[in-house]
Amino acid sequence: DEFVRVHRSFVVSINHIKEVLKDTGGWQIITTNNKKINVSRSYTDVVNRFKL
Repeated sequence: DEFVRVHRSFVVSINHIKEVLKDTGGWQIITTNNKKINVSRSYTDVVNRFKL
């Protein structure tokens, strides 16, 4: 598995990313088990690389 850091507190497996959403406060990742993880501003470049 390949993992990406999306927040200082979160590392996510690419295989478990179901959706990437743009929210008013920034980006949010929805995982395959329907957990919502906010992407910090420092890691928005990661979202651009792995936008689904």
